[in-house]
Amino acid sequence: MKKVTLIIIGILIYSIFNGNMKIMAKENKEVKKYDVLAKTIPSVNDVYSAIFNWFAMFDHQKNVNLFIDYIDPNNINYDFLGEKIKSIEEFKSWYRNVENNIQYNSHMVKDLKVEKTKDNQYNIQIVIEWKAKLYNEKIIEKTINQNIEVRIMENKIYIVQIKATEETINTGK
Repeated sequence: MKKVTLIIIGILIYSIFNGNMKIMAKENKEVKKYDVLAKTIPSVNDVYSAIFNWFAMFDHQKNVNLFIDYIDPNNINYDFLGEKIKSIEEFKSWYRNVENNIQYNSHMVKDLKVEKTKDNQYNIQIVIEWKAKLYNEKIIEKTINQNIEVRIMENKIYIVQIKATEETINTGK
């Protein structure tokens, strides 16, 4: 008897809930659509995300083609602590050297400022604490300042310019 009563109560609750949902759906006939451009054009938060993803990919030594997705083949101007890169082939060569020499590394974002400079263009100032262990057991620890220019073209984020310099620490001597 208890099971039958519980089943009947369950059916009643479901019927009431389902009926209320149908009434609410009928009352709200107007279909609302989110702004199409807001759904498709990258926002400043997408720029932040791209920068964090870029450094995370280095931390995990991801496949070079994942980096290429962020590089405009017609507009690349990177300077990694004096190592100048002007083409995708140069980037691939540089990255092969990274893979062949770095056993482990991490990029800790210490400071990040994003400024919109023009439509679809951002300037990023970032300070990274970089730590690496090389296959020859050498340990590297550096604080690196980077000035990065990002452009959005055809709804895609490209890192078009990087200027990395090592931070000079004033020891007072």
